Amino acid sequence: MKILVVDDSPSIRNLTVSIVDEMGHDYLEADSGEAALEIVNQSTDLPDLVILDINMPGIDGYETAKRFKEIAGHQHVPIIFLTGVRDADIQAKCLEYGDDYIAKPFSVEMVILKVKAHLRVSQLSTKMQQKNIELQRHHQMMRTEHEIVENIFSNHFKRHITQSENLRYHISPVSIFNGDILLTAAGPAGNFYIAVGDVTGHGLPAAVAAIPIYSAFRTMAEKGLNIGTIAAEMNRSLRQLMPDNMMMATTIMEVNAGATQLNVWSGGMPPMILEDGKGNIKSFIKSRHTPLAVLKELEFSQAVDIYELNAGDRIFMYTDGVEESRNSAQQMYGEDRLFSLFDGQTSDMFNRIVASLESFTHGTEQDDDITLVELTCQPNADYERKPLDEDNIGHCIPWNLTFSLNPEDMRSAEPIPQIVRLLSNATGVRVHEDFISTILSEFYGNALEHGLLKLDSNMKNDEDGFFAYYQARRDRLAQLEQGSITLSLDYKNTPTGPTIAIKVSDSGDGFDYEALESKDDDSFGRGVNIIEHLCEDVEYSDGGSTVSAIYRLHAQP
Repeated sequence: MKILVVDDSPSIRNLTVSIVDEMGHDYLEADSGEAALEIVNQSTDLPDLVILDINMPGIDGYETAKRFKEIAGHQHVPIIFLTGVRDADIQAKCLEYGDDYIAKPFSVEMVILKVKAHLRVSQLSTKMQQKNIELQRHHQMMRTEHEIVENIFSNHFKRHITQSENLRYHISPVSIFNGDILLTAAGPAGNFYIAVGDVTGHGLPAAVAAIPIYSAFRTMAEKGLNIGTIAAEMNRSLRQLMPDNMMMATTIMEVNAGATQLNVWSGGMPPMILEDGKGNIKSFIKSRHTPLAVLKELEFSQAVDIYELNAGDRIFMYTDGVEESRNSAQQMYGEDRLFSLFDGQTSDMFNRIVASLESFTHGTEQDDDITLVELTCQPNADYERKPLDEDNIGHCIPWNLTFSLNPEDMRSAEPIPQIVRLLSNATGVRVHEDFISTILSEFYGNALEHGLLKLDSNMKNDEDGFFAYYQARRDRLAQLEQGSITLSLDYKNTPTGPTIAIKVSDSGDGFDYEALESKDDDSFGRGVNIIEHLCEDVEYSDGGSTVSAIYRLHAQP
């Protein structure tokens, strides 16, 4: 360590220097304040400690200390004053301009104790300054990196949003990085695709986890693939990269060029709202699947829901950050509050929802990412249909697939995803996978639940009954010892184009399929109505134990 000793008395200066030297430290010496400041200005390094006399000719010790502190800046260099003055204010003045003082005459032991103590403080201060510098440098580096990554995410996000005057969205992330996703793309058939997702958690980990599906979604949409197929591919990509504790609730929808039909695949998301353009709710579109990255490839269902649209209808999609937002009293915004806004009193529901949410949460800290999307359904006037590869598949050889399932088969795995996976290799079938999956899922579900397990659909009329229904389904399936379900698909070429004859039979006593048909809502949605929309010649026989239908491949819905 290097110590500067400043005193106009040669004897005191020599004594002090000898003590410092005996302690093993380097030293510099000066006989006046001016000489001390000149030494400091000419040196490349500041001393580690200064022992400074107060009463000296020229500038005194106080002024010397003041100027030295200015030179040192933020660096802490302890100053110990030497003084023979005994007045009451000396201690206060010494601590004002320096750090300590030693009264003359002084003992060697006192100097050694003071020097050791202040050098320790100086060393600690130096280490703290170095740590602060490192922290500041690290903080600046982190800020720079965040700015770079934020810019990348922002540009990446903009590239995957197809701008449309019919689309409005409100996005409010908790942090710089958004764990919600919004992706849109135009398809080759004049159709429009939207995906809204909510990754587990928020911030950078959630944002990074969603990146793999950005380009995949757009590429598949631009090729005109069905949304169930897109969902299956997104699920596969996310399962490969996401840790086991992460998943992504997702809704993917497709509006056709004429804005007359909506296809939906939804897993783990809040219900979508289909509104008439005047503030009245036409229907809720509820999620029927698990979130992405939960199920393995052969368990994943591509089945979709289909809804009729009228020009001017609007679709509202949102993540759970909307309904789970809290006010200052820790009350949740909730679905009921959101749905009550749709009272037919305003046509601008988008801004009404945003204003209501902001008013409700005013003065509170946001704790989840928020995304709200509104799509107004209008026909695509610029659409000119481009033929897909599947439009010209030519004459394919006939084929037939038959699957016979026993109770153990039904318990061990969901059969429909595996059957659809096999169909993906059949020429001309790929773009129809979603609808075939939907048909098979409906037929198989009815055969199992009503034909073999004897479940009553009336149980699902309320939320508690819905859960009770599926609990009973699990229990009865676990106890099922006898029974079978047979599914067959028969591909043929006909004068009007290729068709697939679908037939599902169960060994049960049949069920009241007409009651199921009467319970379907006005939109296609699910159930018997969606089957009649997708298929030709739907027939039930054997008291409901057998259902058959014709699906025409060249007439996509």
